[in-house]
Amino acid sequence: MSDLPVFERALRIYWHAGYQIQIHVNGDAGLDRVLNTLEKNQRQRPRFDHPTTIVHFAVSQPDQVARIRRLGWLVSGNPYYVTSLADNYGKVGLGPSGPTRWSGWGMWNGPGSRFRTTPTCRWPRPTHCS
Repeated sequence: MSDLPVFERALRIYWHAGYQIQIHVNGDAGLDRVLNTLEKNQRQRPRFDHPTTIVHFAVSQPDQVARIRRLGWLVSGNPYYVTSLADNYGKVGLGPSGPTRWSGWGMWNGPGSRFRTTPTCRWPRPTHCS
């Protein structure tokens, strides 16, 4: 995790230079930081020709998914997180209802959805992990 001023400065430099942005984030608090910073840069220097990508995207809230969809950003997640880690994180960390927020699976449908699996992963199967 990076210090907020350092993160904001780095993102601003790359955003204004026209780079494709790919940010790795796992938690909903971190995702708020990323979304707030990206939206701030989008207002300062609008860019509509970029595939900004949120990578990993393990835990999210419905309003965060809505923001990502509205802005046309892409999520590159690992759908196997739920199958492989839910039991452990249900006991320690997120609590019993926490895994239901993972990757916003039920929220990624309909027009504007841009979700892909992390390249080194395959779609979840209950007994296989790649």
